[in-house]
Amino acid sequence: MQAAYSQWIVVLSYVIAVIASYVALDMASRVSASRGTKVARYWMAGGAIAMGAGIWSMHFVGMLAMSLPIEIPYNIPITFLSLVFAIAASGVALFTISRGEIRPRRLLTAGVVMGGGVALMHYTGMVALEISPRPTYEPVLFTVSILIAIAASVAAMWICFQLKSDTIATAFWKKSASALVMGVAIWGMHFTAMAAAVFDANTVCGAAADTIDNKWLATTVGLCTFFFLAATMLISLVDAKMTEHRTNLEAQSERLFNQSLNLICSCAPDGRFQRLNPAGWAILGYSCDVLPRLTFMEIIEAQDRPAVQAAINSLASGKPALSVEARCHSADGTAKALLWNLTLSADRSGFYVIGHDLTERKQAEEELARTYQRLIEVSRQAGMAEVATGVLHNVGNVLNSVNVSASLASEIARRSRIDQLEKLCGLLEARRSDLGQYLTTDPQGRLVPDFLRALADGFTKERSTLLGELENLRKSIEHIRNIVAMQQSHAKSVGVTETLPLTDLIESALRINADILARRNIELVRDYQATPTVMIDKHKVMQILINLIRNACHACDETGRTDKRISVQTTGEKTRCRITVTDNGVGIPAENLARIFNHGFTTRKDGHGFGLHTGALAAKELGGTLQVTSDGAGRGASFTLEIPCATPASSAQAA
Repeated sequence: MQAAYSQWIVVLSYVIAVIASYVALDMASRVSASRGTKVARYWMAGGAIAMGAGIWSMHFVGMLAMSLPIEIPYNIPITFLSLVFAIAASGVALFTISRGEIRPRRLLTAGVVMGGGVALMHYTGMVALEISPRPTYEPVLFTVSILIAIAASVAAMWICFQLKSDTIATAFWKKSASALVMGVAIWGMHFTAMAAAVFDANTVCGAAADTIDNKWLATTVGLCTFFFLAATMLISLVDAKMTEHRTNLEAQSERLFNQSLNLICSCAPDGRFQRLNPAGWAILGYSCDVLPRLTFMEIIEAQDRPAVQAAINSLASGKPALSVEARCHSADGTAKALLWNLTLSADRSGFYVIGHDLTERKQAEEELARTYQRLIEVSRQAGMAEVATGVLHNVGNVLNSVNVSASLASEIARRSRIDQLEKLCGLLEARRSDLGQYLTTDPQGRLVPDFLRALADGFTKERSTLLGELENLRKSIEHIRNIVAMQQSHAKSVGVTETLPLTDLIESALRINADILARRNIELVRDYQATPTVMIDKHKVMQILINLIRNACHACDETGRTDKRISVQTTGEKTRCRITVTDNGVGIPAENLARIFNHGFTTRKDGHGFGLHTGALAAKELGGTLQVTSDGAGRGASFTLEIPCATPASSAQAA
């Protein structure tokens, strides 16, 4: 009896063979990847079932491609027995692939077993045909079909072994090409075996009650195969993705472990070191034969052990992670400060430790503290120097007035007519015997009373002038004393405040600068638009105003102009008042306005840069401000001192 084949079913059987081959290759990768894990046996079993079912389904779809003049039913028990043989053969293949390095002898032995299993599956399926008489087989083709099965098995296992470690991205095209080749081998073995079958011309259908119709079988096998292989591929793909992700994470963790600059280690429940990264070995400095004998607590300094032990106990009570700073001693005996982060292991069989070395930071902090102390000392000395400079600068301004008053007193004493009185006394002493007659009859003697009157008037005028200058000297010396006292108050408490008219302060400052104003022919303009009462430290305000007026004099004098002028203006509101000193002097360039109050900044050749700086500081201490405006070089400047006015409440409190 001659058998015929449906071409499209033959092609379909090849497609199933290719899909089954790809699943087999993928299962081999999953089995190899899971080696040594708890799920390895499940992947082995699942892979064997998937591979066996794929090969078995290809066999029966290929059988359905054959048609005879009679119906071809199948025996159910024998049909499923052939499936068992296919699964067993697949199991042998996967077991061989999962055994590490594969040697030629082992590969050949496993190929013979698997190929024999596939051949047994095929010919057992042929036995499931319920026809009579049974088909016979042409010996040569029968033998060739078995050899093809063995060769295909050896090739399949070798390919699987070569691709088992590839990732999803690198293995897809390799597995696809290999599946096409393996599909040809499996498909070729099946149809070679079918070609070996000889059906008798008198063959008849021997269907029994426990047989199955081939159309129902085709539908069932086809659907089940595709769904089962699709589900297997999906599960394999998801697992491969998860495995690749887990592998990447493990690789990253390993790189972090090896490349981290922090100490990283794992410890057993008793604190014994289990694993330590390179940075940890470098920090601790112990040798490989010493450290394993030590516990984590043994390397911690005795003073810090209670805190570390408390942290470990807290981990045992359920806290996820803890940080504690403690010192440890290294192999060379030096103590190192580390910030320890402790975490309980997932299976609670120990704990992990990350130690961040704080030694350099601690040393830097100590050096910073020492530098800070040195800076405080230098700042104190610099502050003392600045205070001394400020005192000298402000005293120097007042000493000019002292010098003027002293010069005037000296000039009055030098020009005094006291020597004429002395001569008159000598003359009268010589005429003591006839003094009355001399004063009444002698022409020269008659002039003595008028001369005495003139001397008396001159002495009276000189005394008045001297008293005025002495009063000026007293006030200037008092101001100097208060300048010194004010600077001393910085170390103790704020200065004494007084309640007085604002114009009195201005006039006192102008009086001290009166001589320089007169000698340099500077016109002084008073513009008192507001005359409030202030409750303030008088001598601080005097210090600022004296310096501003003196600077204005210098600015006017440096221009060389004849119409030199300084104006002093007062303005204000209820709570604030302003004193503005304006000159028509050399002015201030725009680039210098922002630096004019900086310590040490000056534009004068003989300047020191202390007056305006100390004035700005004093204004701030008074609760006010000192500001400057200028339209540029050669256009004069205005300095405005703003200070608080005395309120009724503050005046009553001061009283």
